[in-house]
Amino acid sequence: MKKDVILLWAIIMPMISWAQARSTILSEQPEGTVLTDRVWSSDGYAVDEAQARMVPFKEKDRVAQVVTNGKKVYIKNAISHYPTGAWIEGEMNEEGTEVTFKTPQPVMINPADTSIVYVTRQVRKGTSLATETGNTDLRFAVRNDSLIQTDGGYLSLTNLAGGLYGYVDYNIVIGKQQQTITTLPASAIVYDYTMDYGEDEGRKSQAIKVGFDGNDVYIKSPAGDPNAWLKGSLNDNKIVFANSQYAGADASMGYYMYFKAARGKIEYIDIPGFGTFPVSTIELTNDESVVFDYNPADKSFMTDATFVMNCGKDELGSNYLPYQSASFTTFTEIAATPADPVITAYIPLMAEFGKGIFSIDIPNSDTEGNFINQEKMYYNVYMDDKILQSPAGEVDIPYLYTDNQYIRVGGIAHTFYYSQPITDRIGVQSFYTGGGEVHSSNIVWYDVKEANNVKGVEEAGKEIAEVSYFDLSGRRTDTLVPGTMYVKQTRYKDGTKDCRKFVSK
Repeated sequence: MKKDVILLWAIIMPMISWAQARSTILSEQPEGTVLTDRVWSSDGYAVDEAQARMVPFKEKDRVAQVVTNGKKVYIKNAISHYPTGAWIEGEMNEEGTEVTFKTPQPVMINPADTSIVYVTRQVRKGTSLATETGNTDLRFAVRNDSLIQTDGGYLSLTNLAGGLYGYVDYNIVIGKQQQTITTLPASAIVYDYTMDYGEDEGRKSQAIKVGFDGNDVYIKSPAGDPNAWLKGSLNDNKIVFANSQYAGADASMGYYMYFKAARGKIEYIDIPGFGTFPVSTIELTNDESVVFDYNPADKSFMTDATFVMNCGKDELGSNYLPYQSASFTTFTEIAATPADPVITAYIPLMAEFGKGIFSIDIPNSDTEGNFINQEKMYYNVYMDDKILQSPAGEVDIPYLYTDNQYIRVGGIAHTFYYSQPITDRIGVQSFYTGGGEVHSSNIVWYDVKEANNVKGVEEAGKEIAEVSYFDLSGRRTDTLVPGTMYVKQTRYKDGTKDCRKFVSK
């Protein structure tokens, strides 16, 4: 049966009116030489809605995207805490010692009023920032493999008049990443494993490769460069993985990733209308290693410790992947029927943002509760009677696919951003190709006409002790990106809590 197709890019693009801005906004990667292994660091400010003000940050270990073409130099996402997806253009002098970026440069269309948003070099005026006429050039010195900001100004996200949106970077340095990933030796014997992690209520599973080479044990890194492995040593039935192993650049996360020893736990809070929601309270430790107990009889190994794949080496990043009490067991693939997905959230199209959001949990387990390899799963999503096509052009969307913009994945949660009204229903069906057979779940439908849009109500008259914000992967965050869904947890002084999902403005 022929299926009507709806294109995700066609859904999203009208939201930001790209057709009106292609002549000025550099949304496509410019032609030229891509400079690999570039790392961004800066100081800056970002909007903290919890405190209703701009808060300072130090950015480290972010992947910098730089293209050169003759004297032209291009940088993508020049505002580190508000990635727009656009490039800014600079020019190198004849001596090759300095790069100048003329500002303001347009980087996006404001979906609220279709006005153009710019990056502008500003200066400090007392306690605020302002655009200074005739002094808006952003300048970098070229030193070896680095670009080092030298103009002493602030690169701000603004309107054309210089009005500040609250996102600023300064002291920008784009250097070359000097570390190299660990790769798997040709002599290693590789097995398919399942990694289980988390506490009982929210324990998760994922497929992972493990290699053995004498007393050396290698785990395919859960994040970072696709070719990166984590190396451990096996002695006396203990496998020891050194702390702070480098795992390379993660294209989805946008950071250089590190294996880090940590402590903390994952708690679960109740969201009215949505069930339970994971909240991670994690901090890095100075432990030299993470130690696993090894069982030679079945090659399994496990630990009571916590580790994270962290965005950055020295401090817990704003994005990280926590793994608590991880256990590794060999996996034998068989044919199985995937468990039915669950549509967990639906937010209608919002005029002020030009988009709506829905979330789907797609279990990586079969109908009996057994783990199945998500690398051999795909799914179809229906919006009314049309099947969704991903930005990559696929209607059979691979389970792990994300463009980190319109389709986002965190564990089993898949979040979709759309900009055409959904009038009747959303549907989803998952497929598993393991064991050489194709099996599908039922198609699960969600009636948007009857959707309960109540996300929880803060209780009037009660004294608030603390307000916390979490992203949809359960990570606590102090920086809220406009148009993104978060969970707001309000803790009252009487000990009660209220949680609700909302979209940041």
